[in-house]
Order: sequence, then C-alpha cells, then structure tokens
Amino acid sequence: FIYQNCTVDIRLPVKNMCDTATKRIGFFTPVNSMLQTPLALTMGQILARKKSVLYLNFDGCNSFYRQDFHSLFNLSDLIFYFMHSRENFLTKLSTMKLTLNKVDYIAPAKTYMDIQSVDANQWIDMINYISESGLYDYIFLDITKAVQGIFDMLNICHRIYTIDDDSVHAVRKKKWYENMVRFIHADFVTEKTCYLSIPKEVIGDEDKEMPEYPEELTYSCFGDYVAK
Repeated sequence: FIYQNCTVDIRLPVKNMCDTATKRIGFFTPVNSMLQTPLALTMGQILARKKSVLYLNFDGCNSFYRQDFHSLFNLSDLIFYFMHSRENFLTKLSTMKLTLNKVDYIAPAKTYMDIQSVDANQWIDMINYISESGLYDYIFLDITKAVQGIFDMLNICHRIYTIDDDSVHAVRKKKWYENMVRFIHADFVTEKTCYLSIPKEVIGDEDKEMPEYPEELTYSCFGDYVAK
C-alpha cells in the first residue's frame, strides 16, 4: 500500500511501431558452467553501447550479484507485480531496475525456490509484455535448470547461446541433452542454439584470471572474444 502511494508517475518512452521488434536472447547450458553469466553480462554491456538491453537472471544463487542480494526489489517482486498489478507494471519496472554499464537488470531472486515456484507461462507472459512495450531492443534471459518449463522459455528466444566443454562429463551430458531435445521434438532448440567453445587462454590462468567484477569484463581478453 505504501509503495503504491509513493510510486512516481513516470511517462515511459514508447517506440514507433515500425521499429525493429525486441529480440530475446537466451543463455542456457545443460552442463553447469560458470561462464554462462559472464558471457551474458559481457555481451549485454557491449550491445548496450548502442542498443537498449534488459538482463534477467533466473539462477537464484549468483556470485556476480553479491551486493544485489539485499536489494529492495528482485525478480520475484517483478513477476508478482506483473501478475497482480499489470496496469502499473511498466512503471514499477522502471523504478525496480538497476543499471550495469547501461544494461538494465533486475536483481536476481534470493532463492531457487522463488524461481521454481513460478510457472514458465507466467515468465513468458511477462517477457512478452515487456517486449511488446517496445522499451528494449534486446532482452537477455540467463536461464538455469531452476526454471520450470525450460524448453518453453527457450522457445521464445530468437537465439540461444550454450557454453561447450570438451571434458568427458560435459560431452556425455551434452549428448544426453541433444537426445532429449530430439525425443521431445524440440527441434527449435537445435535450430536456434549457437555452441561456444571458449578457449582457455581467453578465460585466463593463475597469472591472469577473469575480472572479479562484471563491470570489468568488457576490458578483458574474455570481453574481446565476446565482442568478436
């Protein structure tokens, strides 16, 4: 009640209907990869130099957001407002968002349970609603196995980036994943997926590790690789 009465009436910009439609870019790796979020954040920061980008993280346990764990609002609040106060949703989005090098983002949910409790169709409805508003050129979806209906989420993406790994465990799991995609007739995943095998020299070694803070990613070897 207090928040609703304190909300500022913000006039949000609306794009011309002739403008290019919002592109949804998915990031999903069936084998747990610490590089998925850095990839999404780096690509987002590079694109945000010329385009408007919204980044949504569906992890629930993300090391890149230490300071955001105690944020006043997070992804759970965003989906709550969408389901219960849709007429004011875009205004609430504008007041809840944080910014990282021109990339708008919502602080991740605090627990896996918060992500798992939401049906995929609810996430999809919210993402489509934001897309149709014309506020963003790109919406980045950093998807994990905590999300219900992963393939439904991937289906709304224009492109999917998946981290490739040549370890025995990763190769076996990738094969299982590809067989599962065929088994459930989700051929769209194969058609949209771009596998990235990131060179070890790009990731860094003991003498030169990847940057600790996401704001520094674009100024690293990893950032140069993603930019290409």
